[in-house]
Amino acid sequence: MKGYLAVTTSIILTLIVVLVALALGTRVFLARFDTENFENKRLGYFVAQSCLETALLNLASGPYSGDETISVGNYQCSILPIEIGSSSTIIKSTVSINKKITNLKLIVDNSTLETISFEELQSF
Repeated sequence: MKGYLAVTTSIILTLIVVLVALALGTRVFLARFDTENFENKRLGYFVAQSCLETALLNLASGPYSGDETISVGNYQCSILPIEIGSSSTIIKSTVSINKKITNLKLIVDNSTLETISFEELQSF
């Protein structure tokens, strides 16, 4: 009877240890994907911001309408057609890196090209 109790206890403890190990292993495995998604989104943000800066530089150099795709390192981002209003200009850029889309919108003053508004949007 004592042997039966010892074997049953060891089986139960082994199952508990295995379940804890599986739970922690799954958590670490899934956290890896969260980190990868975060890095892709962060990279996309900076690439899209580079597109906005390029468009702003082109606007400062003279008339510029946007609507082009530029390369930033190994990635490509799009500058959407620029919307020029009476006192402000709206510049939009978008990039997709590993299926993570980043859309940025920059509103600048027409005369000084100073930033009025800068935001990330879900979609255009």
